Amino acid sequence: MSEIEDSASLQVRLAEIELEKEKLKLQEISKQRQTDLERDRMKHQHELELAKLQLEENKLSLERDKQRESVRFPHAIDTPNPDVVPVKSSGRPSFEDNVLSATGDSVLVRGFGSTQLNVPLHCVNLESDLVRGEVVVGVLSVLPVEGVDVILGNDLAGALVWGDLWWLPRSLRRLGS
Repeated sequence: MSEIEDSASLQVRLAEIELEKEKLKLQEISKQRQTDLERDRMKHQHELELAKLQLEENKLSLERDKQRESVRFPHAIDTPNPDVVPVKSSGRPSFEDNVLSATGDSVLVRGFGSTQLNVPLHCVNLESDLVRGEVVVGVLSVLPVEGVDVILGNDLAGALVWGDLWWLPRSLRRLGS
């Protein structure tokens, strides 16, 4: 074998080794991505389970023709919204045709998609571990959390939902919270 053939053979072998190294790098990157995806999936699963634990059964009641209708409802207590308690209109009790609970007022709220919604207000009696008594709620057709009919905010539950509201403008912070 000549020197040229030996050199060419070595170059081919060197190229094969480099190609093998690149394959190993790609396999390692692929394994790392799979590990990252699995870790993210587990993290999201854990967050979902924690969110489910935060759902509580409580009572919401409406007055109809001098009779009070009480129902249990699941609610989440994870919103810092200081303006309105969002309530799902399609649940029971039904707000859509209940003129007795309607205040006649509405409030503009910014939705999760940054769109503004005109939300009608209703007065209801709320019984939960955090709040008891008559409250004004905003009635929406859907809420962003499946299985939740009411979302409590700091305006009702105070520091029990979000402990420190330093990030809210001073005018929205509740005195004494």
